[in-house]
Amino acid sequence: MAIQNVPDLGRDPTVLVVDDEASIVTICRGFLEPAGYRVVEAGSAVEARRLLETEAVDVIVCDHAMPETTGVDLLTEVRHRWPDVVRILYTGVVDPRIAEDATTRAEVFRFLVKPFPAPVLRNAVDQALAYRRLVRENEAFRTELERMVKDQSRELARTGAFLESLLDALPAGVLAVDGDGTVSRANRAAALILGVEQSQLVGARAEAVGVPCRGSGCAVAEGGGPRCRNRELEVRNRWGLRRQLLWSCEEVRIEEGGSGCVASFIDVTEKKDLEIRVFQAKQEIEAVFDSITDPTAVVGRDGRIARANRAFSHMVKRPFEDLLGHALSEVGVPGAPSRVGTLVGEVFATGEPAQAEYHDRMGTIFKIRLFPIFKRGRVEQVVIRYQDVTAERELEHRLIQSEKMASVGQLAAGIAHEINNPVGFILSNLNRLVEYASELDRFGRRTSDLVSSTLEGRMEAREAWEAYRHARQEADLDFLLEDVAEIVEDCREGAERIRKIVTDLKTFSHPGGDDWEYADLNRCLESTLNIAWNELKYDCEVERAFGDLPQVLCRPQQLNQVFLNLLVNAAHAVKEKGEGYGKVRVATRQEDDRVVLEIADTGVGIRAEHLRKIFDPFFTTKPVGKGTGLGLHLAAGIVHAHGGEIQVESIPGEGSTFRLVLPLTPPGAEERGARDDA
Repeated sequence: MAIQNVPDLGRDPTVLVVDDEASIVTICRGFLEPAGYRVVEAGSAVEARRLLETEAVDVIVCDHAMPETTGVDLLTEVRHRWPDVVRILYTGVVDPRIAEDATTRAEVFRFLVKPFPAPVLRNAVDQALAYRRLVRENEAFRTELERMVKDQSRELARTGAFLESLLDALPAGVLAVDGDGTVSRANRAAALILGVEQSQLVGARAEAVGVPCRGSGCAVAEGGGPRCRNRELEVRNRWGLRRQLLWSCEEVRIEEGGSGCVASFIDVTEKKDLEIRVFQAKQEIEAVFDSITDPTAVVGRDGRIARANRAFSHMVKRPFEDLLGHALSEVGVPGAPSRVGTLVGEVFATGEPAQAEYHDRMGTIFKIRLFPIFKRGRVEQVVIRYQDVTAERELEHRLIQSEKMASVGQLAAGIAHEINNPVGFILSNLNRLVEYASELDRFGRRTSDLVSSTLEGRMEAREAWEAYRHARQEADLDFLLEDVAEIVEDCREGAERIRKIVTDLKTFSHPGGDDWEYADLNRCLESTLNIAWNELKYDCEVERAFGDLPQVLCRPQQLNQVFLNLLVNAAHAVKEKGEGYGKVRVATRQEDDRVVLEIADTGVGIRAEHLRKIFDPFFTTKPVGKGTGLGLHLAAGIVHAHGGEIQVESIPGEGSTFRLVLPLTPPGAEERGARDDA
């Protein structure tokens, strides 16, 4: 950063930093020297006085808290002994009394609050030097004005009216005081500031109206130093109101050989009051910032930390002085520094907030939020806030699982019925198989007796064959063998049906669901339809219109919960309409890099006043005990967590359509999955 608006000294501007903490002095030196300043340092007031006596110091930057004296006391001494040195005070104590004391006694130029970033210190020193330049230019202007007064006194005497008009047009107050201390001229601004009528001010004694000028020699104090030149002065006007003036007085020689003075002054009361209020407000803001429990830091356009609160310091286990001016990657913050750095760049470029989520190896989940800070329409800084949402995510997971179990509980009777049907005919078939087994056993023993009789010669082979045919016909063996095969096939199909229901139910109710994986959403819908079939089959005709879908990176168990909620709601809407068999249409399709899933019904629909509230937590139109009011709220949260959106269209009396739009790859899902695997 180049030094701007500073006087041409023929050398580098010199800044004296006074602090008994060497680390603070080192930080200040690191802030100022790269900007072209020459920095000298003092660890005590004694050392500071020695340097001021031997060095050409332009600005002194002093800490308030020092062992042998206070910063205000030292700067008060500097004000009297070296008034040309611009004074800056910094403090780490939030105490408005320090500001008041520094303003009235030391007349400091700026206040700073530790810790402060480099731009703040450099800006304060730049402004201090610019202020001194303005004061010197003002002094030069006074000198030039004096010369012009001397050279053109006769001409100005002839053009007094013009001078009066010119003086009255000036925003600064101007007074001329004769050698005997009488005000000989005053412009309108002077009368207004001092609270005295202009006609009463001219001819009055200067001391009577609160003016420090005493005419001859008033600008020179004992020892030859300036007394009224370039100082701040407090006066009270005729109404008793305190006014703070920036005062300058110059001696003027009069033709008759005497001398008077010309004073000019500006009312800076509001400016000083504003400075104090700004100082106090800044301290309050700093206190509020430090009271934020979430670790928070402010990063500049250079990517380095400009401010951090106590929670941030505790999180990275580093003191403030080791944070300011460092990049995030250098201080050990959680999360991938490259990812956070990319988001910071996006916020600077777009001016829009951003956020990311990070899972560390210990299972802690951080939500990282970024907010822009604008100055003059441009993003100059970005606020980074780290929020530990581990407990929140665990609660969400438990809430989803609870709602899932509630859904399973509501469907339990129907699922039991779906299982009971195949179990019933399996048991009936097994009873028949027991009878068939007994008949086959008798037929087997009869056949064995015939074989033994033939082999032992007690029966002729032909006679044995006729007996075998008679036994086979009596047992109806051909029918038994054919029916057994059919019974076994029926039992197998029933068992397969039970297995499918149990498998789908087990998959649906599993407490997992935090793992990202590629899934076939058509298969997920089919599985969920199987779970909800008992709710649908008695009142609804289910129409499937599944398109060809690619594999989608998602959390399939969570999406199954969404599908079940929408299907059951559709079945209830159709049943509530009470017009017999309705229709539920389930459709899927791909649109570019997204998939669209629609669940539409011909039920009662949703009234307009309810439509905007259906995703609110605990809102339900169902009777007490029939719904938790969390189904659609959780469904919307799951869809949004997948980077998608849920839309609804409804016409009362005609039906509703819920549309889910999901990306093939949710933003950040692969990265989160990779971190979890690691």
